[in-house]
Amino acid sequence: MAKKIIFIILAVLIAAAFTGCGEKDSDPEIVGIISETQDGSFNVDVIGGFQEDIMKVYITKKTKFAEGATNEMAVGMAVGFTIEGDVRESYPVQVDARKIRWNEEIITGTILSAGETALLVSVAGEGKTVLMQVLITEETLFYNNIPPLMEKTRTVGFTISGENPGTEPIQVFTKRIVTYD
Repeated sequence: MAKKIIFIILAVLIAAAFTGCGEKDSDPEIVGIISETQDGSFNVDVIGGFQEDIMKVYITKKTKFAEGATNEMAVGMAVGFTIEGDVRESYPVQVDARKIRWNEEIITGTILSAGETALLVSVAGEGKTVLMQVLITEETLFYNNIPPLMEKTRTVGFTISGENPGTEPIQVFTKRIVTYD
């Protein structure tokens, strides 16, 4: 009888050890826009998942990168990540990244017309202005209390999952709407 109890306790401990290892899907994702980069770290203006406004994020040897995410961080990119360990109280707060879930370039433009499923946006860059039809799908994520129905003449920042440059205007599918001024 004692051997059975010891075996059961041992099995429970081993199962608990394995389920406690690695990243949990329930780890909260923090989303921000990179405002500064340094060697081995970056600062983000937090737009979701944490109450602080600015955060310094360190990339350590333990940091993992999800499929599609890169270790190339640049000012102006949007990034989603989870943290490892404790938050170090300072200003800005400092954290170690457990996993970089995604990092994407932001496209910024002025809304010319807006509907529930699409925006017509004027994007300036490289000496010319380009019109984009920004398609909003059920999978599009809205951050920082951005309304699903936006207004003309406002500035919007978004990331895309694909585009059809053969059309006029260019059509893009949005992954995330990250800024709205």
